Amino acid sequence: MTRHSVVTIIAAHPSRREHAEALDEQVNAAGIVWDTGEGEWDTMARAWAAASVVAQRGSYTHALVLQDDAIPVTHLASTILEAIDRRPNDAISLYLGREKPAVWAHNVAFAVNVAANEGFSWLRASHLLHGVALVLPVPWIEPMLRWCVKPSAPYDERVGYWLRHIARVPVYYPQPSPVDHNDQLPSLVRHADDHARGTAGRIAYSFGYPTWDAPDVLDIITPTGAPA
Repeated sequence: MTRHSVVTIIAAHPSRREHAEALDEQVNAAGIVWDTGEGEWDTMARAWAAASVVAQRGSYTHALVLQDDAIPVTHLASTILEAIDRRPNDAISLYLGREKPAVWAHNVAFAVNVAANEGFSWLRASHLLHGVALVLPVPWIEPMLRWCVKPSAPYDERVGYWLRHIARVPVYYPQPSPVDHNDQLPSLVRHADDHARGTAGRIAYSFGYPTWDAPDVLDIITPTGAPA
């Protein structure tokens, strides 16, 4: 059985230095990649590139890139490894939030409620819905970065398209989410649906430690109007 390991990198904006450094201390990250004014994609791409370099030097199997407004559970490292042990060849988003993307909000809420009532450990979606806390197998990083430099779109949409159409894999969301989102910090990125459902309430539907109980996976139905 493969022994899995994960390297964590934080992507941060200088205006959030205090938050980023506190997060770094909490999760014992391998480093912080700072926004240099070249845009969100530049920062996130450099964070993934840094994760790839550290991972390959240290023989890590997986990488996590956290954004600076992430709020993790206390024992995030062990929780990530539990998730990876169950889904070693998948994309894992550690955060599943309310409100955004607006077109998904109703279907996500329904799936979260069913998962809570029936004991599902995982939700699965055709799309990457958030960029707050994403775990990928290390071999995926370089091809993802090579492809994602081409489109012009927010970070989560670029990576989501690559996962959906190039890697052809779904995204798995452990339940409850082991990472929350700090909604008190203003968003630094504009999305096409920012007019819909407001910008407040961008927090996890449920936050805590997944129980990994059976049954295993529940699909979030892709809504009409979701990007192809």
